Amino acid sequence: PDSIDVGNVNFNIASVMFDQGHEGAAIPWLQRTLTIFDRVLGGASLKTASVLCMLGDSRRLTKDYREAEGPLKRCADIREADGGIENPDLAEALHSLALVYQAEGKMSLAEPRFKLAEKIRENTLGITSPVLAQTMEDHAVLLKQMGRDQEAQRLLTLASAIRKNQAKGK
Repeated sequence: PDSIDVGNVNFNIASVMFDQGHEGAAIPWLQRTLTIFDRVLGGASLKTASVLCMLGDSRRLTKDYREAEGPLKRCADIREADGGIENPDLAEALHSLALVYQAEGKMSLAEPRFKLAEKIRENTLGITSPVLAQTMEDHAVLLKQMGRDQEAQRLLTLASAIRKNQAKGK
């Protein structure tokens, strides 16, 4: 039960469930995988980080924000320690964590994570990335909630330009 093969099979099952929109059903498989990976690979493994991020995202998407926060923070910490700050996987974790903080009403914690995720995505994926546009749009929603409409509009304008550029390229 503690083999890497069993952990990988559990993770694959969870990934299929997650990808098909059954995030809640994926959670038990992810928890089993996490137990195995923590024991076999250690708490600082990138495979462990992948499980943590998917577990956090599953909890976020099922609106269990309090339970989503810990795995996403731990995932971000592992990814930053392994790949540094210029790491698209870190940006993914930060973006998800910012969404959780926003849902919890922790605006002062969400805002810097959105900013950092934007900066990382701009530097690693480029200014025309649709993933960057999504991060800007999500950040703009937060800024509007914070009463910072002018900053929000600037981000929405940039995101819109990225989306228009995408549409032209198709």
